[in-house]
Amino acid sequence: MRILLIICIIFSACGKETKPIEVKSISTADFKKLEKIEENLVEYRLSKDTKILSTSKFEVSDYLSNKIINKEFSSRLWALKAEIAYLENNQNEFEKSLKNIKEKIPQSYILKSWIEKNEEKKLSLLLEGEKEFEKNPRIELEIGLLYFDRSEYSKAYAYLDDALSKLPYTYKNLYGEKLEKASKFKNLDKNTQKKWILIESLTLEDVLNIINSETSLLKVFNIQKIDSKAIKPLVDEKIIPEGAFLNKQIEKKEVIYIIFKLLEKNNYKDIATFYRKFPEKYKTNSPIKDVNVDDFFYEASIYFVQKGIIELPDGKNLYPSEKISGNSFHEIIEKIKRIK
Repeated sequence: MRILLIICIIFSACGKETKPIEVKSISTADFKKLEKIEENLVEYRLSKDTKILSTSKFEVSDYLSNKIINKEFSSRLWALKAEIAYLENNQNEFEKSLKNIKEKIPQSYILKSWIEKNEEKKLSLLLEGEKEFEKNPRIELEIGLLYFDRSEYSKAYAYLDDALSKLPYTYKNLYGEKLEKASKFKNLDKNTQKKWILIESLTLEDVLNIINSETSLLKVFNIQKIDSKAIKPLVDEKIIPEGAFLNKQIEKKEVIYIIFKLLEKNNYKDIATFYRKFPEKYKTNSPIKDVNVDDFFYEASIYFVQKGIIELPDGKNLYPSEKISGNSFHEIIEKIKRIK
């Protein structure tokens, strides 16, 4: 009787509906999908389109709702979940996701480097990951970005160039500008005088210091140190435009005016030739749409455009009130050096 009761209980249990455990079988296409989600998160960094983030979050959660046997795939899913949490500034979710990464994957080194505040430890962690996963482009990219931030441009260029040549174009779209700058400045690593090239907006003091270190234009004033007392002769001779002061972020019109006047003060033959051949029609009509004949920087504008030192971005306007970056000023200085 007791045996019969047990048999009945077993059959009764078997008759009830139970939700099957879904085991997700992983294919090459699934791994490709993860790579696409990674790329989409790069696109999100570029566009800040929240739809991209929401879609990526849904796709990762959809995968994680299954029981996945493949440990590498599961770890990469958790890495993506951690990256999304990082982008959302969700510290708790980030740490929780990081703990669920059970396999050694390149992404774990990258994620840990993002939250490491000590720069040397951050670099050490990434280099360890590079050793573990030789030539992994995602790790190479992070190392390149770190070297770039440290102004070690030759190293930055080597890593960024190799990484971006292997990664999808979306990555180059976001980080290509840094690669370009690293390429341009890779020979300047030890030249501390040229760290100004990366400054986004220069001050009058920056500009005068750069002119003093890169050219001989200020030697006629015998200026050793740039300060308010030393630049008084420049103000008196109206080489520095009215209203400009040392800590003021300088504008394009002020930069070209100062350099033009310094070339004139140094008796450059090219400036004398420019005045001698100045078209009569320009005395009453400006060939530059947003520069007027009575602007204090008018002649300087015509000269700079004619010499190809500065281009009109849209072919018509100078945009004289734009701030000058170190990179832009570097290009101007290099062209000025060729003037006789």
